[in-house]
Amino acid sequence: MSAVSKTAIKGRVNLPLIVLSRMATTIIYMTYPACLSVLLVAWHMSATQAGLVQGAFSLAFAISLLLSSFACDRYGAIRVFKAATFAVACSALILAAFARSFESALVCLALLGLAQGGTYTSSIIAVSANVPSSRRGAAVGWVLAGMSAGYVLSIFLSGLMVSAFDYRAAFALTGGLTVFGWLFGVVALRGASDPALDRHARDEVG
Repeated sequence: MSAVSKTAIKGRVNLPLIVLSRMATTIIYMTYPACLSVLLVAWHMSATQAGLVQGAFSLAFAISLLLSSFACDRYGAIRVFKAATFAVACSALILAAFARSFESALVCLALLGLAQGGTYTSSIIAVSANVPSSRRGAAVGWVLAGMSAGYVLSIFLSGLMVSAFDYRAAFALTGGLTVFGWLFGVVALRGASDPALDRHARDEVG
């Protein structure tokens, strides 16, 4: 069997694991807003500074969406997704360890936004390419539902940690859980094929 025919075979994706991956990856997403009332005092921030931190995250996320779309075409959605989920875990742990002021939070949240944006488009492309067309809409819907569940859990767990301990516990818990997002994602896409890499292989042979 030729290299082209091998890569042309649709791969497999573990949908429940990829949904869990998206949930765990986005579980850090709302931690900063959920802890904001405490952070304003702890970090001596003004309302303007607090908005700048959230704005840095949102701007970095938007830039990452654009860059990751190009990266998916060039390097493949699965590679981008695995790299981005790893970057989310790293940046979330950095945020938990080093965000202790307006300045440090500005940098850490911007890094987290850059990483988070890379997981969005790549996960949808990877899943869409590896499920039958009859199930594609439902599969993408489950991926989006996993993200939404992550947002809800982020608010719930952050509020719980702040009430019981402090904001550092909230960032430590939600940041630590993002590591599972990376691990689940790697396992979920282990047997998946990548449409961009398949296309490049066909172009090279052609």
